[in-house]
Amino acid sequence: MKFTPEQLIELRASYNQGFNLTELITSWGFPIDFEVISIIYDFQAGTYTKHANRNSNYLDIFTTEIVGVLGRYLSPDMSILDCGTGEATTLLPILEKLGLRSSYAIDASISRLLWAQENASCANYNLKLAVSDLGQLPLGDNAVDAILTVHALEPNGDRENILIKELGRVAREYIFLIEPDFENGSNEQKERMTNLGYIKGLDTAIQENNFKILEKIPMKNNSNHLNAASITIIQTAKANQENSNLVWADPIFKNKLEPYMNGLRSSFGLWYPKVSDIPLLRASDAQYLFSPPN
Repeated sequence: MKFTPEQLIELRASYNQGFNLTELITSWGFPIDFEVISIIYDFQAGTYTKHANRNSNYLDIFTTEIVGVLGRYLSPDMSILDCGTGEATTLLPILEKLGLRSSYAIDASISRLLWAQENASCANYNLKLAVSDLGQLPLGDNAVDAILTVHALEPNGDRENILIKELGRVAREYIFLIEPDFENGSNEQKERMTNLGYIKGLDTAIQENNFKILEKIPMKNNSNHLNAASITIIQTAKANQENSNLVWADPIFKNKLEPYMNGLRSSFGLWYPKVSDIPLLRASDAQYLFSPPN
C-alpha cells in the first residue's frame, strides 16, 4: 500500500472538500502511477453516474458528436473494447447510437466497474468488464476490431508510447482516442496539462509505433475548455490478420483464461479473482495456482 492510513483519511477529506487529489498526492512527492490513478478513480466512483443523470442533455450531445465520427468506421458486427470505461456512462449511449448491444470494457477501479455493471444491467446491455492496467491489457493480439478511449489516457503522462503500443497490439483495425489535445490546446490548457502530468505527444507516439492517423477532429462539445479534446482515428493496418480468441487473457503471458473456482485460471497456472463476476486482471492480482487438488 502506497499511502499510510492517515494519508488515506486526508485524501478522503480533501476529496469531500472538492480539492484536486492529483495536486495533493504530487505535493507529497509521489508519482502519478497506476496505483495512484486507481485510488483517485475509486474515490470518485458513483459521481459519474450522478453527473450523467443530472446532465443527460449534454451527454446526449457529447456522445452524438462522437458517434457521428465513429459511425463512419464501425458496423454493428464489430467488436469493441472501451479502455477506461469508468461507470460506462459514456459507453452505453455510444453503443445504443451505434446499434451495438455488447462490448468489452476495462477500468482501473473496481468500484467504478461495479457502477458500470449496474448501469449496464438497468439499460439491458451486455458489458464484459474487467479491472486492468491500460499498459497490460488482458486480451490476446488482434482480439478486438476497435478500441475506444474517452479521457482515459489523460492522466498517464510519460506513458504515451507504451500505451499506444499496447492498444495497437490488441486492436485489429482501429483505435479511437477522445483525449485532451495538448498540441492544439491554448497556453492555459498546456500549462494545466503539464502541471497535472497529463499526456502529451500522442501524435508522435502513434507515428513511432507505425500506426496511421486517418483523422484528427477537435471536439466541439467539451465540459472543460481547459481540457479540450480531439477525436483521433488511428488505423493499425492489421485488418487482414485473423482475430485471436475474444476471451479474457492473462495480462502477463496472454494465455487464455478459463473459469476456475471463483475466478479465472490460465493453462500456465496463474489464477485471478472475481468481484461480483468482474475479474481482477492486473498483473499484481495474479496468484500462483500450479498444483490445486483435482
